[in-house]
Amino acid sequence: MKDNIRKVILLALSIFLRFIPKKKDECILLSSHIPVQNLGDQALLAGSLEGLKYFKKIHVIQTGSDSPENAVDALRLDKENLVFIKRFHIIFATEKALNELIGFLFYVSRYRLCFAIGADVLDGTYNKSEVRIFFDILNLIAKCNVRVTVVGSSFSKNISNETMTGISSLDHRIRFLCRDVYSLQRVKRFFPVKLSADAAFLMRPSKSIHAYADHQKLSDVKNNRCVIGICLKENDLAKESALQEFCMILSTLKLGNFSPSYVFLPHHQKDFETCRRIQKLMKIFDRSVMPVYLPAANEIKALAQTCDIIITGRMHVAIAALGVSAIPVCYSYGDKFLGLMEHFGLEEAKLIVGEGDQDIKSILLRCYDNKNELKETIIRLRPDVLAAAKRNFIT
Repeated sequence: MKDNIRKVILLALSIFLRFIPKKKDECILLSSHIPVQNLGDQALLAGSLEGLKYFKKIHVIQTGSDSPENAVDALRLDKENLVFIKRFHIIFATEKALNELIGFLFYVSRYRLCFAIGADVLDGTYNKSEVRIFFDILNLIAKCNVRVTVVGSSFSKNISNETMTGISSLDHRIRFLCRDVYSLQRVKRFFPVKLSADAAFLMRPSKSIHAYADHQKLSDVKNNRCVIGICLKENDLAKESALQEFCMILSTLKLGNFSPSYVFLPHHQKDFETCRRIQKLMKIFDRSVMPVYLPAANEIKALAQTCDIIITGRMHVAIAALGVSAIPVCYSYGDKFLGLMEHFGLEEAKLIVGEGDQDIKSILLRCYDNKNELKETIIRLRPDVLAAAKRNFIT
């Protein structure tokens, strides 16, 4: 009985709110799970704000437990045109917050456009019960005659039942984009979807780097050597034997006439331990740089500019690499990495470790021998990828 009354109230409210005049020079950004310690979420937020910068005001509404404003502060972004709204996040966690939901709908219905980011939430990674609530709220917004865009998301083979059900029940007026062709193929079974690229491609590199104390060493690390960036998760080298083998291969590696230099690019607080162990096992303190604390996502992108090749198991570090013409060598992350490579026409380059019989040493040697050709390919196709990323925000 209570559920039926709730539905009637919300339906009547959405009909009423359709006729409220909409502001066209301001927009809503629903921002899911943007913790300061997750640089992928930081990059997605920074890229989205860059894509929406033509709006006079961006109303950033927190939908998770972490504040997007904290991430913006960590990124040192200008907040002049940003309005942060924290009070509505409870409605994305429970269906009991009817009064807050009504207030939320009154707030968002004043604007013509609403953009939703947070691929991990939509994939059901964190809290599957929140997925259904999230999609229900998107439907309510659309019923208020607000144009909703789900910004380019990615969905793995293990897409949750809650996510599939939520997508299939979306209002037909909602614009849904996927950032790779494999995700698109999965989603289009349930809902009309279009291809874009990850909004993180739009993030600008930081103008200054604060997390690396020894700036002179950072500038000297190249010194006629090939520079390799490293960002690996604990799971990428889970077994001790795999870590030992990886370090042995890189310790004996020669690219050109020199051993490479290394820049460590931890993407999450947990990555620090893996990076420090690699540095210690390889005994490369004299030709490597390690940050003092976790860099911001735009600092990672700035640091990627110093690298020729970047070895990573993190999707958004590979995106940062491609954004500055560094060559990513990827530890497999399902087919998400393959979809990323296809954006740049690099699928035939075989840059994913474990794809076929590809091992890290053969890939690195091939990258070095063909680095000019690979970089030219990245540079040539990057404008198309940036245009696809901007497509998330062009309505």
